Amino acid sequence: MTHRVALRVVVAVIALASLSVSRAPVLGSTHWLPATWASIERNGRPYVNGYVTNQSGIAARRVQIVVEGLDPSGRVTSHTMNWVGDEISPGSRAYFEVRAPQPGATYRVSVLFDLLQ
Repeated sequence: MTHRVALRVVVAVIALASLSVSRAPVLGSTHWLPATWASIERNGRPYVNGYVTNQSGIAARRVQIVVEGLDPSGRVTSHTMNWVGDEISPGSRAYFEVRAPQPGATYRVSVLFDLLQ
């Protein structure tokens, strides 16, 4: 009987710990925070610009854009990160413009963020 009580306490503690708000960043979730973007050139330098839209229903904080330069086989050859903003409210979008890591490359754009409940 004592083992069952101890097991229930351990299960309850684990369940409560899993309910705490996770502050670990989420990378590349195109469902919650999709990015629409284009590569452009300004003064001879490559940039990636566009919008991040919060479709999660929860405020997204510490939002960053990750731009990766890819070689013809799809391997990452360079990357850069830039802050989009401190918070994007549910249903809102935020503009970003990031200097791309190298000219003439193919790019992959991902979004890094925290969701807070």
